[in-house]
Amino acid sequence: MKLLSFLFSLMVMSVDGFRVVTWYNGDLDGVSQIPFDKYTHIVVGSAKSFDNGTVTCDGSDKLTQAVVKASKGTNTTIQWRYAGPDISKTLWNESNHYLVDNYFKSIGKALNDCSVDGVEIDFEWGGTKWDLGFVPPEAATTYTNFLANLKKVVGNDKIVSADIGVWGIPQGYIIGFLPWVNVTMLNNGVFDFVNTMSYHWNKDSSIWQWELDHFMAGHVWEMDLSRVNLGLPYYSMNYSGFKIAGEPTWGSLSKTCPNINPLINECDGILFTGKKKNYDIGRYAVEKGFGGVFPWTLNYDSFENNNTLIDWLDCGIKSVI
Repeated sequence: MKLLSFLFSLMVMSVDGFRVVTWYNGDLDGVSQIPFDKYTHIVVGSAKSFDNGTVTCDGSDKLTQAVVKASKGTNTTIQWRYAGPDISKTLWNESNHYLVDNYFKSIGKALNDCSVDGVEIDFEWGGTKWDLGFVPPEAATTYTNFLANLKKVVGNDKIVSADIGVWGIPQGYIIGFLPWVNVTMLNNGVFDFVNTMSYHWNKDSSIWQWELDHFMAGHVWEMDLSRVNLGLPYYSMNYSGFKIAGEPTWGSLSKTCPNINPLINECDGILFTGKKKNYDIGRYAVEKGFGGVFPWTLNYDSFENNNTLIDWLDCGIKSVI
């Protein structure tokens, strides 16, 4: 009986702790449409940054204020996008380290002044010699030390997270077969979690690209998957030959395919991550022990024409837990 109670408690903890992390890049009018019951973490807005590295709460940021206010009474955590010293020009340049020090000295107060719960960093190595995605362990450790120090200064009641690339063909970083963060440090909890930028598309019902990301993160990189959120895109790539002709959101694309069949992953000749595929990815993430999912991004979804993707992702998650 005690064993059953223990197993049930573990199940309850996993239900309560499973994350659905997203960004909100929309406008004030769209705040009323945010389904806070479907998302555990929403990244919106940023601190106001200054040339000396200092950041403050931006009182003119009406969008973040509106999302924070709307989230009251829900269980949704609100994070900022990182705004501060250029990471590519500071971490590997000792003469600029004072900028990071000033950021660390000011970020805690800025978060508290704006009632924001943490910071998410989308550093994709632009401006460095590793911008093609191949990040050597020394560079990954330097970056992870920055994340760890940020976590120390904001404290355990604030969230620090980071987006990371995935290896893959055709979508992903072709030479990005090393992790962007120090895995041992991540597994030891020096910061909270990572989101994989698993932005994949295919026409059939397979989720093999996400299975590959699971294999890389869990078996090759040996990440603690409870600290990893599996990504999926709510936008598409419109290719013309080998060139990207556009990146339509599902919200805009779905208008031409109202009430689309859940098994279909193509609309108006453009691939998207369909309804049943959302369901399958949500279920797969739970079954494989991921800590959450990372649909990018909230306001790219459709909230009309019976085409809302987050509802299917949510059902897939709840089909297991």
